Amino acid sequence: MNIETREVQIFKQELLVRENFLANYKTYLKRYIADGSAREDTLITYYSHISQYLEWCLIEGLQPLNVDKNILIEYRNYLVSLKLEIPTIALKLSALRRFYEIALSRKIIPENPVLGVKAPKQRKAANIEGAKYISVEQLENLFHIIPEHSEIAKEQEEFLRAKSLIALMGLQGLRTVETHRLSCEDIDFSKGLVLVKGKGRDRYIAPREDVLNLLKTYLDLRQLSCEAKDTLGTPVFTSLSNNNTGKRLSRCAIRDVIDYWFICAGIKEKGDHSGRSCHLLRHTTGALLYQATHDLIVVQKELGHVDPKTTSKYAHIQDILSKRYTQNIPIKTL
Repeated sequence: MNIETREVQIFKQELLVRENFLANYKTYLKRYIADGSAREDTLITYYSHISQYLEWCLIEGLQPLNVDKNILIEYRNYLVSLKLEIPTIALKLSALRRFYEIALSRKIIPENPVLGVKAPKQRKAANIEGAKYISVEQLENLFHIIPEHSEIAKEQEEFLRAKSLIALMGLQGLRTVETHRLSCEDIDFSKGLVLVKGKGRDRYIAPREDVLNLLKTYLDLRQLSCEAKDTLGTPVFTSLSNNNTGKRLSRCAIRDVIDYWFICAGIKEKGDHSGRSCHLLRHTTGALLYQATHDLIVVQKELGHVDPKTTSKYAHIQDILSKRYTQNIPIKTL
């Protein structure tokens, strides 16, 4: 009869703990992310990024809880090879950093291998926050090209949905995730207030009257059963596809809607998969609002920025555009 040594028993026990952690990482994430109060869509994003990493480890023959920084650098380089956007790579690494933080806190690993592993530097000046936005004329044209009426009920709902999304993003500065999370219970038409469920905290906004009227027209037209209610409430923006009719419109689907009308308006070319269209509308709100008010505090409150430095970038780009210092050099070129 073989009697296992103490070392073998400890090894098996540690192996069991690690296997249990990997099998139940979703449960652990739910406990730790946002102090246990993360919204379902946020958790799904974390699950997706970590699942992709675990699948990569499986393909590469790696034990994810027995890797070092060099392995994570390899994974970062793999993400770069996929030609992913730099913010996307940064988000994936952030999710993994949190995953390993939890493993470290539970004494499953001795250190966090993601520490010090960063996404590539963003070297394109065009991607400076606030530098890219569409003009008032382009925004007006975007609304104009979406038909006012259709005899087909589904098309009419689709047109109103698109206009409402563009209005909330381009005139009120909502993020994609905020339009995704918006529920009927969050809108108080009598007071003209909307509760926006943001990335880190919630806030109230008082939308323009025309934006509220557009939302009301859209919601009055839409037929929605009580079965469509989910963990966030009764969704404002719902799918019209055959498989998901009446269900909350996903973030990807919202981007698809905006991309479609951007292409129709000539703002974006077909085949452009940069994925920046929705945020382009948010930048438009920030840029145009600063142009109209020259008040960074107003812009910060409207966009829900926690860090004033984020808002200051709108002033920075406007300052560059308005102060052409080299114009003062007394040289004639023509």
